[in-house]
Order: sequence, then structure tokens, then C-alpha cells
Amino acid sequence: CTPNGLHAYHSILCLQAQKHVLCEKPLCTNTEDAKKMLEAARDANKELYVVKQNRYNPPVEALKNLLKEDRLGKIFSFQINCFWNRPHQYYDNTWKGTKTLDGGTLFTQFSHFIDLLYWLLGDVTSVKAITKNYEHPTIEIEDCGVVMIETLGGAIGTLNYTVNSFNKNMEGSFTIFGENGTVKIGGQYLNELEYQCI
Repeated sequence: CTPNGLHAYHSILCLQAQKHVLCEKPLCTNTEDAKKMLEAARDANKELYVVKQNRYNPPVEALKNLLKEDRLGKIFSFQINCFWNRPHQYYDNTWKGTKTLDGGTLFTQFSHFIDLLYWLLGDVTSVKAITKNYEHPTIEIEDCGVVMIETLGGAIGTLNYTVNSFNKNMEGSFTIFGENGTVKIGGQYLNELEYQCI
């Protein structure tokens, strides 16, 4: 539970001290650090876990089962919306908003959504993104973005995210459109089934 940019360093120290590691999300902020963390876990013969509790939300588990059972058929597309609020004070006098210790909005706020994208729909083959910083001039990272994604299975989708929702969090949702059904999960923590037609 340290700043994102220190997760790899602290985790590797713990693994080298022969301790199992439960790391808060994100696991780290770059691929090279992730490889070093996995290598340290293998070398120490210890477990390395990352906190991804949203996989255990009942609607998410139910959707995972629908996909495992092929109840939705071929997945055509998906939409992920992350419309939250982080006021300027959230970033004042802290590591949050820095490139090295925070990493970016997708690391700090929305990594759970990225995790679910991979867990539910598999690997990604193509990504195109536009990111901007509109409302937080003192931070080194983006405060919003639009990402177009194609999965290995051929599904296409978008990830729309912002921390500029006026005054409060508005939405966090994951919608999947398949040949035999559509499912939308939302709620404050992806804990509500908002729509299902199968």
C-alpha cells in the first residue's frame, strides 16, 4: 500500500526477504518492473499477488460464467465507462499526479477496469488512444482519455475515462455486446447488474 511507483521496489525487497507479497493495485507502472517482480517471486519461490477484488463481485462473476459457458456467443464489442471526480485537492502535496510515483489515471483510478477487460475478454491486439489534461494543471499525467481497443478474439470496444465528472463520481460501467446477449455491469464498484438481455 505504497505509491504506485514504489510497488516493484518494495515487493522485490519483500520477496528477497522470503515473504509472500500482496501488492495493492497497480502491480507496478511499467512492463520491465513487472518482469523483475515475477522473476523475484520465482527466485524466492514465494507468491506475488495484486489486489483485484472486483473479480469477486457477484455480477462480475456471473458475467464471467456466462462467457465461460459461451451463453453470449461471439463477442462483438464492449464499452467501458469510467466517469469519476477527483478535485484539485486530491492531488495537492502528494505523490498522486506525478509521472514517476502515480503513473497515470489508468493506473491509480481505473486499473480495475483494465484488469476486467483482460480477465473477461482476453488479450488485446490493438490500442489507439487520445489523452488530455483539462482540469488539473499542476499534475504530470492525463485527467481523461478515450481508448479504442481490439481483442485477440476480434471484439472491438472503447474505454472512456475521466476524473472530471462535475462534483462527484458519475459512472463506472462495463458493457458487453454479444451475438446472443448484452450485459451491462455498473454501480459504484461494478457491483450492480444494470442491464441483461440473453
